[in-house]
Amino acid sequence: MYAESPGGMEWVVVFNPERPPFWIPVTVREVADASVGYFTLLQRTELDRMLVQQVQAEMAGLTPEDLAAPACLGHDSRTVLQVNGQAQGLALMRFNPAYWNRALPIS
Repeated sequence: MYAESPGGMEWVVVFNPERPPFWIPVTVREVADASVGYFTLLQRTELDRMLVQQVQAEMAGLTPEDLAAPACLGHDSRTVLQVNGQAQGLALMRFNPAYWNRALPIS
């Protein structure tokens, strides 16, 4: 059973415990780099450029340990980078590519 949050929706996840984990945490650095990449792609308005600068400034204020920590949603003092590395809030996860056995047929 997987619960989205305490008291929230619950899901049944079927998995092979001999395989690597299905979900892996996203780091604060990954979220910050993705944010910079996203706003850099836009670059259409001055606001887009300001958002890139703001994310870069917020990243500069983080320690290497903060950047390497698993990202969780929510941060009160940052304008754009709304994640924290203190395990407070909903954890951001992504699919683990190592979980998928590419040797199996697509079916």
